[in-house]
Amino acid sequence: MKSESRRWVLEKDCELRIENQGLIKVFLISGLAECFGAELVREKEYLFRPGANPIFTWHGCVLDIEGVCEAYMGRETPMSTYAKVFHLLQNEDRPRV
Repeated sequence: MKSESRRWVLEKDCELRIENQGLIKVFLISGLAECFGAELVREKEYLFRPGANPIFTWHGCVLDIEGVCEAYMGRETPMSTYAKVFHLLQNEDRPRV
């Protein structure tokens, strides 16, 4: 979907997959979200370079995107699997030497 300016409402455990050819601006309006593991700050302007830019939310959020891009919401993401692996590794006994 092509867009000049659009508001996206993401439900919990959802990912917005953005593909853009030029620079776009992204604003987190409410909720919590992250991009490649880095938490987004509310009402701060983020410039995204051309490429694939996924934004994930554990709890739901509202985003504004300015600029031309193609974006869609994905509900099937590997994030819960990543979290389970992280948890298992944190609780694993250290190897004995």
